[in-house]
Amino acid sequence: MFLAGDIMNQLIIEQSGEVKRVTLNRLEKRNALNLELAGALNDIVRQSESDGTRLLVIRGEGKGFCAGFDFSTLEGASAGDLLLQFVRIEQMLQAIASASSLLRRIPAP
Repeated sequence: MFLAGDIMNQLIIEQSGEVKRVTLNRLEKRNALNLELAGALNDIVRQSESDGTRLLVIRGEGKGFCAGFDFSTLEGASAGDLLLQFVRIEQMLQAIASASSLLRRIPAP
């Protein structure tokens, strides 16, 4: 998977066989999700549905998993930008829910 720009520093992705580990790496924001990170997580979850991943672990670097969503960059944002933020977040959550449903249907080894 190709991750551009600052996202490469915000996510650590490790794959070992059928196990993929994704680590949120935004310590300065307590791993809070921003627009780009939510989009990248959505892409990773969707890709994991078809790349042989059987276990996807999402964790946070440091003391906490994730402080929630980082809206600090949207203070002066337009209504369209705010809507895009919420749509990306919803897409990410739906991708995780869909992947969880798929994993429950896969027979255990």
